[in-house]
Amino acid sequence: MARHLGLEEAEFRATYCAEEDGWTVLRGDQPTCPFLGEGNDCRVYEVRPMQCRTWPFWQENLKREVWRKEVEPICRGVGQGRLHSRAEVEEIAQRNEDWYED
Repeated sequence: MARHLGLEEAEFRATYCAEEDGWTVLRGDQPTCPFLGEGNDCRVYEVRPMQCRTWPFWQENLKREVWRKEVEPICRGVGQGRLHSRAEVEEIAQRNEDWYED
């Protein structure tokens, strides 16, 4: 991601990352994603991390109430593009869970 943004790794880490339980993670202390550009276009789409590639199909988002109250209002992709089957959504959600367990 640093290279994609034209930054040195140290600068990227200092600006966008934190250390949690021995992991380097993207900081989540901003009201919106720092990689969203104008029109909410992702500036790192081609190199986005697993959590972004699988969102919004996370286990905690698959409950109808959560989807309607928390995902639909902020995800401009809901209702756009091709419809994913239930099996595809569950596979994506499981891939995300598996990645975090490794």
